[in-house]
Amino acid sequence: MVTEKLVSLYVTTDVTVATSSPEIVDTLPPSEAKTIEGLDRLASMADDLHQQAEMEAWNQVESFAQEARQERERETEIKHQHAERHFEEEINQWEDRLETYQARDDQKKTCRHRLEIRNDSWGRSVAIAMKNSSDLRRRDTLRRKSLNW
Repeated sequence: MVTEKLVSLYVTTDVTVATSSPEIVDTLPPSEAKTIEGLDRLASMADDLHQQAEMEAWNQVESFAQEARQERERETEIKHQHAERHFEEEINQWEDRLETYQARDDQKKTCRHRLEIRNDSWGRSVAIAMKNSSDLRRRDTLRRKSLNW
């Protein structure tokens, strides 16, 4: 982002720099300019006055640059806070989804039945529903018993 700021600077004969426009009392036609006494002295001071105005201009530039840095830091901080808030919300949403999926998965595990069909000792098909680990242990016990028959 580029910011352009213009400031008018005016240097008086006593070498003070002001940003307010001086009061113009009268103008001189070029033919009368040579007859004014203080004009030669003013012309000889022109380089010094210009240098003074340039130094003040650099002070103004540094001040504007400092303001721009502070504004950029403030904007960066705001963007950082917005990004942090956004990602916290995203993380919370994904954590909620994960909890939902885990709860569904746990429900499926508890509701899932395993049906095992095998022949008993007399040759008949027997269906055994297996729901959880205790059922699996019972199945293994039933197997051992059926093998011993």
